Amino acid sequence: VGAYLALGEQMKNTPGSVLLESYINHIHYIQIHMLTDADRPAFQAWFRSSFSPLQQLGYSGRPSDTPDEKQKREILFAALGNDGNDPQVIEQARVLVQQYMKDPASIDPTLAGAVVSVAAHHGDAELYNQFKAQMKNASAPEEYYRYFYSLALFPEPALIKETLDSTLTPDVRGQDLYILANLLRNPASQSEAWDFMRAHVDELQKKTGGGLGGA
Repeated sequence: VGAYLALGEQMKNTPGSVLLESYINHIHYIQIHMLTDADRPAFQAWFRSSFSPLQQLGYSGRPSDTPDEKQKREILFAALGNDGNDPQVIEQARVLVQQYMKDPASIDPTLAGAVVSVAAHHGDAELYNQFKAQMKNASAPEEYYRYFYSLALFPEPALIKETLDSTLTPDVRGQDLYILANLLRNPASQSEAWDFMRAHVDELQKKTGGGLGGA
């Protein structure tokens, strides 16, 4: 961990997006697998202070943005909102996701996935139901799946159960059961997802013809 923290100190000046994404992946691994609940707040505070350059990039696209700047904004937005628990980024996600649902063109396409992800990670039942409504009205598969897979990110136990239960209904096709993998990766739902899959393995396999849709 110490080596990654030291490297982070060298990366405060927003490196290229490829190097940044690689580093953020390691940060996510540390956050999920190497920290205790007691350690996590201090680690998140360090992460937020180290990667504050998102404020320099801004929370939405600018006409002058280069492709690399757009990619860095997306990476930092998702990481600070999801791994850093940054209150400013979370609040921006809540505002921007409402704009996006009203008019997808109002958000830079590069940033849309991060906005939806952060909003879902910190979302409630009202937003969950908004996402489900958006799925019904989606004009393109990409838009549908952006909302669909984000349902696995909501932290409330009742919403986790609703998402799991939905996989046994006709609303979720066999090829879309990869959403179970998202639920397994989410610390908030991991235990429930394993229990659900063990309890319903025969039904899930029947639905997919013998596999579990990549999960």
